[in-house]
Amino acid sequence: MKNKYPVHKDYRTINIGVPMYAPLLPLFQRMTRFLYAKQSVPSTIKCQKLTLKSFDGYTLPMELFSPHTANDKSPCILFLHGGAFALPANDFHKKLMCEYALGSNIKVLFVDYRLVPKHPFPYGLEDCFAAYRWILESGSEFAIDTNRIAICGDSAGGALAASLIHLIRDRNLSMPLFQMLIYPVLDARQQTDSMKRFIDTPI
Repeated sequence: MKNKYPVHKDYRTINIGVPMYAPLLPLFQRMTRFLYAKQSVPSTIKCQKLTLKSFDGYTLPMELFSPHTANDKSPCILFLHGGAFALPANDFHKKLMCEYALGSNIKVLFVDYRLVPKHPFPYGLEDCFAAYRWILESGSEFAIDTNRIAICGDSAGGALAASLIHLIRDRNLSMPLFQMLIYPVLDARQQTDSMKRFIDTPI
C-alpha cells in the first residue's frame, strides 16, 4: 500500500494487510497467545505459572519471571501489557519482561488480565488490582520485597497502570515505589492535535 508516509524497510514485513475487524478479533487473540507461548525464556530465568482469584472469583493466570541471581528479597515489577485492551500479551512482551528481569536483577510479575469486548471495564483493571494486592499479601512467599514494588505498562497497559495507581490510593493500599508508563493511552477523547492532523497514517 502506497501513501505519502514512507514505511521503513524494517517494518514492511509486519504489514500483514489484514484490517482489525471485530469478527476477526478471536483469531487475532488466538494467534497472539500462540506467539507468546512460543517465545522461549532464557535459561537464566525461572518462569513460574501462578493463579489467583480476582474480585468475582475468576481464576486469573499470572507468570513470575525470576532471574537465578535475584536476591532473597527482590524488588518486583508488575507488568501490564498493551494491546488495545483487546489483545493478549505477545512474544515482544515476554522478551521485554525477561530483559527487565535480567537487566535489573529483579522479579517481574505478568498478569493475564481479561480483555474487551467480552469483559468490558472494569474487569481488566480489577484483575490488575487483584494482582497488585497479591504481591502485597503473598509476595514474600516468593522472595519478593513487598516494600519495593513498581508498576509498568505499555500503551493500553500504561492506561491500566495509571488507573491502578488511583485505585490503590482510593482503597488505601500501600503505594508502589515507582511507575513506568510506556507510550500510555491517557486521553480517551482522542482529540489531540496529532490525532486530527495525521488521519491517514499507515497504523
